[in-house]
Amino acid sequence: RQLMPLVRPPSAFVNEDLCSGCGICESTCRQNAIYFTEGKNAGRRIAQIDRAKCLACGACVSACPSAAMDMEGFSNEEIRAEIDAFSRDLETSREPFPAILVFTCNWCSYPAADLAGLKRLQMEPKFRIIRTPCSARVDPEWVLRAMSRGVDGVLVLGGKEGQCHFRGGNVRTRNRMILLARLLEQMGFDPARFHVDWVNSDEPEVFRDIVNAFVAKVEEIGPNPIRAPTEEERFTSALYHGRDHIVHPAYR
Repeated sequence: RQLMPLVRPPSAFVNEDLCSGCGICESTCRQNAIYFTEGKNAGRRIAQIDRAKCLACGACVSACPSAAMDMEGFSNEEIRAEIDAFSRDLETSREPFPAILVFTCNWCSYPAADLAGLKRLQMEPKFRIIRTPCSARVDPEWVLRAMSRGVDGVLVLGGKEGQCHFRGGNVRTRNRMILLARLLEQMGFDPARFHVDWVNSDEPEVFRDIVNAFVAKVEEIGPNPIRAPTEEERFTSALYHGRDHIVHPAYR
């Protein structure tokens, strides 16, 4: 229901009211598609997108610290709606288990998943795919949102190094997700619930093996501790008592 019709090729765009002019988006973009103009208030600069240069990879959107950047076709609202639909009622029940989200990039791992289905490869039917334009588009907030709503595991799959359609999006993904894994561990989640891996578009068997191995690992760990905790867990789990602080209210 959150999908919006595209009347032109997708691109990133800027909410000028939220833009702080920090320049992180500009340093992230490898296409030189972002420039700055003077805002309504003197001395304040605002990011602008050159649509002719933008390839709509989404790296700048996920890197923006003020949530001023978004993109058409893969907006934060649309992806959050997919996460919420998948995770509905997980917090109050331990079934179905495991509930796993797999973020796949449009050019590499998503075609591999498609080929795996066409070849009828045997896979565990316990995961949901959310397609993104590039693994660099995967926002850490999405992973935090999924975990805080009871998802048992999150898998991010990008293309192998040197094969990224957007010239290095997978490298930016790797660096960002290393930091996210540390944050999840500090918040009390088993780090094995979050995994980043690489698969090219012509490797459906690799896709199958990675997903099946991750599903088996999460089954071994057990349900997300947020899901229907027992009375003993309610009193002893810092994760349970701190759950309201896991995701910024703006993303709930």
